[in-house]
Amino acid sequence: MKQKLRKIVVNEMEFKYSINDSFEKNEANPYGYWLTTLRIFRADFRNTPLQVQFNGEDHYTSGNVVSTGALIKKGDEELIFNINMPGFIRIIAEEGLKLDWDWEKSKLIVDGFSLLESAGYDSTEFKSNS
Repeated sequence: MKQKLRKIVVNEMEFKYSINDSFEKNEANPYGYWLTTLRIFRADFRNTPLQVQFNGEDHYTSGNVVSTGALIKKGDEELIFNINMPGFIRIIAEEGLKLDWDWEKSKLIVDGFSLLESAGYDSTEFKSNS
């Protein structure tokens, strides 16, 4: 299946991104969890992405809570978090640019929930225990 690349502008730079979901099982979590991977890269630097990984809970009615929507808190405000929303992609990309990611030279793999927490969001309710 061909992945659809989407465009987003962050800090006056154009990036492309793709989102991939896969269901994983391991011995630590026999019920399984969703591994959602967001890859953000500059147009000519596809081999050096910021790869953001979310190990999300498998909800019994909605499946992957990271891509179907879950409540997330920022201070007293509650929002619906969905990885497919461009606003959250922008927040994640801005936090990734604050890290030591050199998008021209090296790939960087980070935990998505820790990036959200560094942006001030509380995402503990839909993390997987894997």
